[in-house]
Amino acid sequence: MGVGVLGVVLTGLSACESPPRPPPSVDGGQGGEGGCPVRPPEPLFVLDIRAEGEPLPPDLRIVVEWSAGDEPPFVLSDTSTWRTLDDGANFVCHLDRNKPPPVDLATLVCELWTSGPVNVLLEAEGYEPHAETLKPEVSELCGTPMPMEVAILLSRAKMDAGATP
Repeated sequence: MGVGVLGVVLTGLSACESPPRPPPSVDGGQGGEGGCPVRPPEPLFVLDIRAEGEPLPPDLRIVVEWSAGDEPPFVLSDTSTWRTLDDGANFVCHLDRNKPPPVDLATLVCELWTSGPVNVLLEAEGYEPHAETLKPEVSELCGTPMPMEVAILLSRAKMDAGATP
């Protein structure tokens, strides 16, 4: 009888143990259903910029405004405006600063390293200005902003037909 009681007691003790804790890389310390994932640093917005049916215009100018302060304007044809994270920039485009400006670039990928809404304005000769306020989606589970990809297509300016007779 002693062996049977001992087996029941051991089984009961093992049932009362708490479940193993998730590893630190899974539990961001906020609890909940498995916790919030810990992510490596990444931009909140990744912009994929293209122009209607042709390469991007060399005079493409991008202005970024947010509550922390405006970024210096980016101009595709001016390498002195191409900044990196090492320069302290929060708006960075994927271009090689050691090469001349591209002449036939079909797509420009840029990153916005922010934690909230941002205004983006794109301008170029012969194209409609593109102004947009980007607002991050918020994770329902963690309440934190979620990284997003944003596609921007520059549209050709509409020709003014002039006054009708």
